[in-house]
Amino acid sequence: MREARPPADVPDVLFHGSVLSGEIHGFQESEELQVVRLISCDQKYRTVLEGSGLYPVHSVYRSTLNIDLGGRILTLQPSAVPRTPLSAVLDCGTEEFCIIAEAAKDVRISDGFLKVGDNTIVLSDTDYYSSRLEDSSVASFRLKRTILRVLSGRKSESFFWCLYPDLIGKSSRFSGIREASEILKSSENDLTQLVRLIGLGLGLTPSGDDFLIGVLYGLALLDKKAELRTLAELVRSDLKKTNTISAEFLAHACDGEYSAPLLAIAGCGKMCSDEQLSRCVKEAAAVGHSSGSDTLAGIFWTLAME
Repeated sequence: MREARPPADVPDVLFHGSVLSGEIHGFQESEELQVVRLISCDQKYRTVLEGSGLYPVHSVYRSTLNIDLGGRILTLQPSAVPRTPLSAVLDCGTEEFCIIAEAAKDVRISDGFLKVGDNTIVLSDTDYYSSRLEDSSVASFRLKRTILRVLSGRKSESFFWCLYPDLIGKSSRFSGIREASEILKSSENDLTQLVRLIGLGLGLTPSGDDFLIGVLYGLALLDKKAELRTLAELVRSDLKKTNTISAEFLAHACDGEYSAPLLAIAGCGKMCSDEQLSRCVKEAAAVGHSSGSDTLAGIFWTLAME
């Protein structure tokens, strides 16, 4: 593993948007060093970020840099990307983020800084939040109706299209459609069959996994504690069937932790207009290529089973 340079002190720096410049450990004042601030992060990572250590980079994509914390994943991302239970949100845009993530091999956390190659992330004044779904005020019938309206109007294909071809249309995108349909049919009277969806489908987070997250979320909205607990235990025991990143999202859902768009939906109570709820559902549907729509399909299926 390549040894990362220790974090530099950043005295008397001048802010230029989200980039800092200044004299930092031998750099001339005219030179610019890529330094950004960590805006927000889930509170469960606070101990790690306030400690010290050298951690390998698990994977890098256009808008995410996944850090392996030794069993859990922490995801660095630009501010425009919707927040998830894995997120550590940086005060930068996508182009700046790509520069930071470009040559990343490992990261070092120490003395209030996180170093990614020659780039420094300042950890002071970070807003620590909770991704846990504590309560829900959204009415299930309103949400079900809104999901149907939003997903039926989307051009991109999703798990929803596969499950309800008579209502929406036909889809060939989901590689495991026949198997998925059989699983869901057998799950109508036995939710434990849903674990067979783990790892099923294409993408960084397979469609079956995204759908399962929606089911877990739906059970939480309906306050079906016994069913939720049973399914979560089964999902946790079978996470090796999918990839590391998707397993991480599933594990968080089993713990009752969800992305910011899903938390926003849960907060749409009686005082929330149909237009506001629709906007929240559309934001959730827009996550990833089809992950958001696949998750909403899982929510819809669960609510429809009520």
